[in-house]
Amino acid sequence: MKAVILAAGFGTRMRPITHTGPKQLLPLANKPVIQYTVEKLRDASITELCLIVGYMKAPLMEFLGDGSGFGVEITYRDQLERKGLAHAVSIAKDWVGDDSFIVLLGDIIFNMPIKDMVGQHEASGAPCSVALFPVNDPEKFGVAEVDDGTILRVVEKPKEPKTNLAIAGIYFFSGPEVWDIIGKLKPSARGEYELTDTIEIFLKRKRPVNAVKLKGSWKDTG
Repeated sequence: MKAVILAAGFGTRMRPITHTGPKQLLPLANKPVIQYTVEKLRDASITELCLIVGYMKAPLMEFLGDGSGFGVEITYRDQLERKGLAHAVSIAKDWVGDDSFIVLLGDIIFNMPIKDMVGQHEASGAPCSVALFPVNDPEKFGVAEVDDGTILRVVEKPKEPKTNLAIAGIYFFSGPEVWDIIGKLKPSARGEYELTDTIEIFLKRKRPVNAVKLKGSWKDTG
């Protein structure tokens, strides 16, 4: 399995802090946020990483380098235009090839081992799995409705959420279908190609989408 880390965003919610550096390098307990993710991937024996970069990429690339200092191999791809998360993932298509892969937002913190999530995804046999975490303010997140471990519906920032299960920014994909779906996406109301729309199309095609419920803690840096 390979990993695609999305780290191209402007970090507008965190300004003025992000005027001088990318949010992925903000220190938490004296360690940049993204380092936790890289080390968790390594500990799960996922060592082929592709970082999608853009805003203030130079300090991020300088810190991580080729990944050898962290026990991984890092490839970089530029997202020249910010067209959404699904668009960012599509930039890694040629690099991923036919392999299964995990997508992670580069600015999240969680303590559940990734190898446990991989195990849940592979055991499900589903072409897609999405990590979920219960939150107190689900209206601020993409939210999933779940039945018996299977996602029934996802809604982006609902005004009246039916559950408190927030999409945690960790996705698993196996098989080529995800590329077909992303290639046919239309821009959302905010003009972006959304991963939530990608999940919805899996569901409309009657394809199972597995729910991975995160244990322990999870935080969005923003």
